[in-house]
Amino acid sequence: MPPPAPLHDPPKTIFEWFQNLYYWYDEANDTEGAVAPDVRKKDVMGAWCRFRRLHPDILATKDKEQVMGWVKGDWEGLRGRETTVVDLSCFREGEGEEVGEAAPVEEEKEEVVVERLETVESNEEPPYEGDDDEVEVSCKEEYFNSYWVNELQCTVDSWSPKDVRDFILALSRTAKPSSQPRLSAIAKAAYEGDTDGKLLEAGGVELLIQRTVGNVKWEASILRKESNHIMEALRQHKLKNSADYYKRSKRLQDIYSHSKLLPIVTSTLQPAPFEEVLYTNICSRESSEACDVKSLNDDVGKKCPPKAEHRYKVVSVTPHETPLEVSHNLVYCRDRTDTWVLMFSVDFMKHGDDAPSGHWHINRAPLGELIPHWGPSNSVFHGTPDSCPIWWQLIPKGMTYHSIPERNPLRSWLVH
Repeated sequence: MPPPAPLHDPPKTIFEWFQNLYYWYDEANDTEGAVAPDVRKKDVMGAWCRFRRLHPDILATKDKEQVMGWVKGDWEGLRGRETTVVDLSCFREGEGEEVGEAAPVEEEKEEVVVERLETVESNEEPPYEGDDDEVEVSCKEEYFNSYWVNELQCTVDSWSPKDVRDFILALSRTAKPSSQPRLSAIAKAAYEGDTDGKLLEAGGVELLIQRTVGNVKWEASILRKESNHIMEALRQHKLKNSADYYKRSKRLQDIYSHSKLLPIVTSTLQPAPFEEVLYTNICSRESSEACDVKSLNDDVGKKCPPKAEHRYKVVSVTPHETPLEVSHNLVYCRDRTDTWVLMFSVDFMKHGDDAPSGHWHINRAPLGELIPHWGPSNSVFHGTPDSCPIWWQLIPKGMTYHSIPERNPLRSWLVH
């Protein structure tokens, strides 16, 4: 038998094509309407999230045969019965924008299709995450094996030449345009001269000039200015890293010092071992620019099993048009009632010089209200990428960042 009329005609994304397939099996095998529309929509979103978690390889290749086979098996497992044979051959050879054109719609069914589309669009529910399925996380060995224990300590003495280079390159990315090539040249010369953290602190400005001056067009006086900037940044780095993340931020202290949320805030702003953090992911139906924290939070599981060891949960958000590219992380803390409470979110998109990738937002006001991107005096709080625990910024293995966070050593772990 031919497939029922498509929901999306033609489907423009892999998600819309996937949704068409699932609806077709339901309509072909559920003639009495036993599956309520709202249940069906949740079932489809649950299937989509399962598919993304289990088969990122198929998702990346958009292999039609494999997708159709998976949908058929998932539908049969969910509904508990075999499917009626549906002829989907017209979709194996389509030439649509990304996934092939939809099946032709018969004239007499056109009105039904329009009515159903209007219903779905006007009553569409947000994405459904399903269970809190734990996923493998990137940089797990680098961070959780040892780094998190010393995260709040200044470790300049143990820096390798590569760490020194990456520190200077990070400065160059936020410096004035005229300073960027000079800082990059100093970083390269320091690395090639085998300058580690101990040597940098001992030799300081003169060492950096000596390493660089013979290999570039700039005079020593110009290089001295940039080298002084590097050493001052290093001094500030050491001072900043002598306290925990909450105490490093006077703004946070002003916001939460008299709040009932203070224990949760200070706890969530601490480094944590792997056993305490649950990593999962959710696919948004919105684009990366239109992701809405409040609607996403509505569909994240809130109850944590009492016997679970996790104290925190990080939910990586991917937009449906790029399902393997993380645009945001939602950061949750477990309260005394074993409920997940959304506290912060990390943004992996750049918003000008003041908000590089990896910056973060407050989503819980001092009185406890959920207010996305909250800030005092009607402002928006922007935490810098290096002012939160690194575990906030880790994402599922096999996925990529919309933009790699401007933070070391995380950036160096990812790039190298």
